[in-house]
Amino acid sequence: MNKIINQIVSNNAQLYSEPNENRELETECLFGELFSVYKNFHNWTFGMLSTDNYLGWIKTSNLGDVTLASHIVISKSTNIQKTSNIKSKVIKSLSLGSKVRIIDLEKTWSVIEFVINTKKTIGFIPSNHLSKISNFDFDWKKIGFQMLNTPYKWGGRTNQGLDCSALLQLSFQSIGINLPRNSSEQISFMHNSKMFDHVKINQEEISGLKEGTIIFWDGHVGYMSNSRTLLHANAFHMKVEQEPVIETIKRFENDKIFVTSFFTFNY
Repeated sequence: MNKIINQIVSNNAQLYSEPNENRELETECLFGELFSVYKNFHNWTFGMLSTDNYLGWIKTSNLGDVTLASHIVISKSTNIQKTSNIKSKVIKSLSLGSKVRIIDLEKTWSVIEFVINTKKTIGFIPSNHLSKISNFDFDWKKIGFQMLNTPYKWGGRTNQGLDCSALLQLSFQSIGINLPRNSSEQISFMHNSKMFDHVKINQEEISGLKEGTIIFWDGHVGYMSNSRTLLHANAFHMKVEQEPVIETIKRFENDKIFVTSFFTFNY
């Protein structure tokens, strides 16, 4: 299949299984992510998001020329401003996980290069909102805390709403690890990756858990913010929430949904 590489130039682009906004949302693509274009239909484009190889249709207006990214947004949201002045005009707002090309990195402001209507443009972003792509020194677990109380949204992947697997995916994207989009595929990825250890936990006593332990159920995932508390985006609270993990486990067990796997990141 022939393809052209484009880039997401909107804050986020909704991806659907068909070229129809009335269909169920599959996922969302973030500013700066690469998108392989396979075909076009009217004002729609079918292709694959490079981050997780997810296939689907997006509005063609969300795509533009490629400016290879060097940094990723690690704050819940940030603004591209016209000048390095807090009072300057906001050109565009970006969500956590967006990718940008830095051409000058300073202590307070970073100069980024991006494309608007095929024209290269520069803008300014607070430097502490950014991290180098593949920076393993950043603590991936901090991402979830930033997203606390963000609304739950099936298929969502932004600061306006996200689901459980997107929260885990964005957390690891912050250090340059591209997990698959869906929880079932994330389990397979971790089973086959040397970066993750599949661990045995005493579920009856709920012992042996520690900060960063990743817990999978059938169709759900979260991770421990400490030895007792789970952080997850969920439809019960309809937001990203922290709660005692024993409460989560019991609630799912009442619905006949049981824990399937525990993992730890071993880098």
